[in-house]
Amino acid sequence: MAKYREILTKAIIGKGTNKIEENQVIEVDEEISRALGCWIINHQSSIKVEDEKIFLIGQYEVYVWYGFNHDKNCKLANKVFEFTDEISYKFNDNLVQEINEQTEIKKYVNKQPTCVELKYEKNKIFVKVNRIYSIDIVGETKLTISVNEEEKKDDISNINPNYISDKKNS
Repeated sequence: MAKYREILTKAIIGKGTNKIEENQVIEVDEEISRALGCWIINHQSSIKVEDEKIFLIGQYEVYVWYGFNHDKNCKLANKVFEFTDEISYKFNDNLVQEINEQTEIKKYVNKQPTCVELKYEKNKIFVKVNRIYSIDIVGETKLTISVNEEEKKDDISNINPNYISDKKNS
């Protein structure tokens, strides 16, 4: 007769991914004659759970290099943008699941905020930013395993207790 044991462990019980594409605007004092480049740095984010909803809260800083005065001069403009995005998720099975204080949420940045399009008009710079995040929801789960309770004697007659010494001497 088979016997069973239950093992309580942590496992990934749900997952979610969010791809965000947003348009940001930076205003400058001069009329722009050319957009020369864009770089996004200082990205920070964290997870917040509220009423079974998971939010990603954070910020990043956009730097734009631009020319003005018919490309005779150039400057660097920067602005910090903050965001709050809800991350949709799904549990791995049909069991009733909930997020509670024991639930752990692991966040992954699959794609750092990146400028994918840069345009300008008069004194405004338009930056299209893409970023991708995913989450794993970790919770307690139970595994049931079959256990063989027959006593098994190991054959230790072929073990060399001097194995390490023999290897040093060879």
